[in-house]
Amino acid sequence: MNSTTERLVDLARGIHFEGLSDEVVREAGRRLLDALGCMIAGADGLTTQQVRKTVLGLGGSPESTILGTKGFTSCEKAALVNGTALRFLDFMDGHPGPYPCHPCFNIPPILAVAERVRASGKDLITAIVTGYEVMPRFQEHAGLPDLGARGWAGSTNLSFSIPLACAHLLNLTRDETINALGMSVLQGCVLDASSHGQMPASKSLLDGMVGMHAVVSALLAQGGVTAPKEVIEGQAGYASAVAGSCDLEGLLTPIGKYKILESYTKLYNTGKCGQTAVAAALQLAQQHHLSWRDMSLIEIGLAKRDADSQSRNLSSARPESRDTANHSVRYCVAAALVEGELGYEQFEPEKLHSPEILALVDRTKVYWEKSHDTYWPAANPSTIRIRTASGQEYAKAVIVAPGHPSEPFSDEVLEHKFRHLAGRHLTSEQIAEVIDITRRLDQLTDVRALTDILRPGSKI
Repeated sequence: MNSTTERLVDLARGIHFEGLSDEVVREAGRRLLDALGCMIAGADGLTTQQVRKTVLGLGGSPESTILGTKGFTSCEKAALVNGTALRFLDFMDGHPGPYPCHPCFNIPPILAVAERVRASGKDLITAIVTGYEVMPRFQEHAGLPDLGARGWAGSTNLSFSIPLACAHLLNLTRDETINALGMSVLQGCVLDASSHGQMPASKSLLDGMVGMHAVVSALLAQGGVTAPKEVIEGQAGYASAVAGSCDLEGLLTPIGKYKILESYTKLYNTGKCGQTAVAAALQLAQQHHLSWRDMSLIEIGLAKRDADSQSRNLSSARPESRDTANHSVRYCVAAALVEGELGYEQFEPEKLHSPEILALVDRTKVYWEKSHDTYWPAANPSTIRIRTASGQEYAKAVIVAPGHPSEPFSDEVLEHKFRHLAGRHLTSEQIAEVIDITRRLDQLTDVRALTDILRPGSKI
């Protein structure tokens, strides 16, 4: 009888372009566009620059693009740099669940390997769909009570999805794919220590590091290196040693609706509960013509897990880094009300020290709204209660954030976000070409035709 690890490999190997619906094919192009926008905008982030400088100093075969630049490096190093760029702004997509799961981090290593082998658009789509299928399965079916509560980062689950996705691009045999998965998982488990308190710059590296290691694992397997065949369910495997438990049958459920259709897209540059909190705050202020200057108290009601997480993070009141601010619902709501929006610009250093924003943070509190527990973790609801200096009170609840899989963005909204993110570095002609290619990704004969567009005229 095949092991769980082998059965997972067989499930991933069973994904073929010919079996994908038009809706799934189109969504792969949409996910790619959103990830590209985040990578391009994050390419000149300080941490990305530091990683890029280090990588270029190490050298490597010029086979994969360092996005946002004119340079190339080896595919595994490109996975690291581009993964860092994608994480830098923390504006990327995700999958609903009890702890962070961002399937888009499959895309940097997939794209790098696709360039190495000069893959077609159909091959790229198949790999993306595979990554988006496998990673959320571990979010949903592994962990007691869940991986995040055990102190592991959701990036850990990329160690499963990336090698299985890249196996399509590298044409790995079944045995080679099993070995790639085994090597990737053995050293791909990531502690969540960088997500607490004042978050360090190295948080932006988590997914890129896992991606780099997963790519190397796939290439080593292609070269003949072997690995355990029971890396999930074995005596010292992932299920017992890391997750604590694993619903193996749930993990291996035959594919029905592809999970790429369950992804959410961020409208605001913040986390999951921040999406609903900022939406509620901005809608309330607009509907009642409220000025942040007149607000004497703002209360943010969240489901218990979200409220506990926000309340114990004492750094949220005075975030000293982009990541810390991005994860502080108090800061995000205050910044959105003061600035009238919440994009990546609201996390620049001068904004983190804005007297206006910080004064409003001090008038903001988080509490447990018990009624929201019903919706969590499929959604991360928020209730905003505002009291004005004159004593008037207003309240609004948002259960499902804009961009949630139950309320997906139209192509127009998604493309508007891409234009905003890429506009500082790409010309309008480049932007239009990228959008056009992602709309007809299945017709692309060589992925390099896409990445080449992202290089000429680069300002980075």
